Amino acid sequence: MVDSNPHASLIGIGHTRWATHGPPCDENSNPHLDNSGRIAVVHNGVIENYDRLKDRLVAEGHQFLSATDTKVLSHLIGVHYEKVMSDQERTRLVMGSDTHPLAQAVMAALKEVIGTYGIAVVCRDDPTVMVAARRGSPLLLGLGEGENFVASDASAIVSHTRQVVYLKDYEVATLTADAVKVDTLGDETAMFQINQIEFDAEQG
Repeated sequence: MVDSNPHASLIGIGHTRWATHGPPCDENSNPHLDNSGRIAVVHNGVIENYDRLKDRLVAEGHQFLSATDTKVLSHLIGVHYEKVMSDQERTRLVMGSDTHPLAQAVMAALKEVIGTYGIAVVCRDDPTVMVAARRGSPLLLGLGEGENFVASDASAIVSHTRQVVYLKDYEVATLTADAVKVDTLGDETAMFQINQIEFDAEQG
């Protein structure tokens, strides 16, 4: 997913927390790619059943260079993304689902997860879309003009926008530059409230 030649981009994810357990450290740091290298994930939290999920994925032929639970989550999302994009699922999508395939994959993967997470996910197949979800780890959306943001704290985005949506547990957001859609893991569209940040960037 990484191109050594500089190029223009309209989307990106990052994580300021450096994972230091297990050598080498760079293989354990966010973001993590799925088995295909198309999907990238950043994650705050702890996936408690990652060892059982990892054993299943290894049995299916997945290889892991990292020892982290986030790496397992990225591979799991990738597995579900392949299912969503299969011919059978593609037919179902054409028949009326308005939930993006990447969001469907994230939702399916999270239904298998035990633990806490605040995640942001992007896919090389559609670099205009980001998917975010939370359970037990803070996550908010920043709503701008021709741009939208995901962050764990309002101070990270207050210099760009003062309008935020605080995601609730089990909610999954799909963002583009111009739109935001929030679903629940129960496959329902969620209503969300836009809040106004009252402090300045210097105060955050």
